[in-house]
Amino acid sequence: MTEKEAKDHHGQVLVYTAPFHDVDRAVIDGRTEGFVKVLTDKKGQILGVHIVGEHAGELIQELVFAMHYGFPIGKISEVIHAYPTKVEGIRKAADVYWKERLFEGGMASMLKTISRFTR
Repeated sequence: MTEKEAKDHHGQVLVYTAPFHDVDRAVIDGRTEGFVKVLTDKKGQILGVHIVGEHAGELIQELVFAMHYGFPIGKISEVIHAYPTKVEGIRKAADVYWKERLFEGGMASMLKTISRFTR
């Protein structure tokens, strides 16, 4: 599903991207062109995936599996990935989901409030 199709069908769509220039295997290989982009609904359910770059056809399988079985993007972040491999790009995109949830929005506000009371 493209980003436009996802927005037309689901309304709000969240986008998590990891460029290959941030993936150690791509840097080692000198092939940093490309990215992993994952589209989710507000609950983290994967709506679509775009992978551009070398070995994209192989990399996308993990996310196809997750979509087929209804795993949210947060579950991808919990999987141990071989290192250094380009599949780390998928984990990095999933990690963006958790960074945003923890450091922006309601959770961040709650953590700041708690930290004020525990000083």
